[in-house]
Amino acid sequence: MSTTSNKASKGLGVAVIVLAAIVVASLLVVAGIQFIPSWMAGLNAQTPPQSATAKLVEAPKTFKAPAKECAATWKMDPSVSYDNNYWFEDGIVEIQSAVTPEDATAASRVWLDRVRKLPDRLVGAVQTFLERDVDITTLTDTKGCATKEAKKLVYELRTLFASSTFTVKAADPNGFNSGVADGTVVFDPESGVGGDLTAIMVTLPDGRVVWIMAKCGNLVTPGLPPKVPTGKIQRENIDQHVADPFVANGGPTNTVSYENGAVVPNGLQVSEAQVAADQKAAADKAAAEQKVRDDAAQAVADAAAKAALAAAEEEKGALPPGPPPG
Repeated sequence: MSTTSNKASKGLGVAVIVLAAIVVASLLVVAGIQFIPSWMAGLNAQTPPQSATAKLVEAPKTFKAPAKECAATWKMDPSVSYDNNYWFEDGIVEIQSAVTPEDATAASRVWLDRVRKLPDRLVGAVQTFLERDVDITTLTDTKGCATKEAKKLVYELRTLFASSTFTVKAADPNGFNSGVADGTVVFDPESGVGGDLTAIMVTLPDGRVVWIMAKCGNLVTPGLPPKVPTGKIQRENIDQHVADPFVANGGPTNTVSYENGAVVPNGLQVSEAQVAADQKAAADKAAAEQKVRDDAAQAVADAAAKAALAAAEEEKGALPPGPPPG
């Protein structure tokens, strides 16, 4: 009996072991079914399997800014000449809108900043303001950059401007106008400036005066600068302003009226003679109107004094009595 029980127990244990083995094998098969497809797909694609976390990390790229073409100075623009011989075809807006001396000073900096990038204009500025000859070929290097010589000259111009005074004042119509002709700044050998005369006036430390025109950026001087060559440039309506008579009301060289009726120059006069004529006319008109007011006041005062005298005489009985009541 005991032998039979032992055999049964041994058979049961073997069955349990076999059953456990089957379960484990089933689990392994299931797991293999889940992972094998991706592995096989990797084989079919000829790509070895990779771990989800095994990603390649690229080293960060270092950005290198391109080298500045003109590291020590600035790029020079190609010079250009216009049919109207303007320094700048679009003019200088800042000069056109300038009202105060501060505006004029700021506008001069804008003008110089544009001049420094054009070799022929820079030569003309140096010849006019610094009264010095300069070789244009020394201002630009083989890369088209401004040279140290150009930088030095611009610094000298800025230094001169810093010690000069700037005002908003129309250019002298009897002055000498400059222009750019065939890549060279020249001054018209004949005096006379026409068209829009809006400008800023530069008074240099030595007393010299130069106007910078708003419409074109041209330089105008009272006389011919000694270092600038002369040449033919377009003359715009040169006789327009010279022919303008004194105008009290209306017109491009107009005067303005104050509350008392006197007229005074409004800054658009174009010659010293016209300014003097306007000032004399304003003074004469003001004096005449003041005389009228003074005469009227005197007449009122005389009448009041006469009435007071009459009343005083009547009180003293010096005057004959009035007619008796009727």
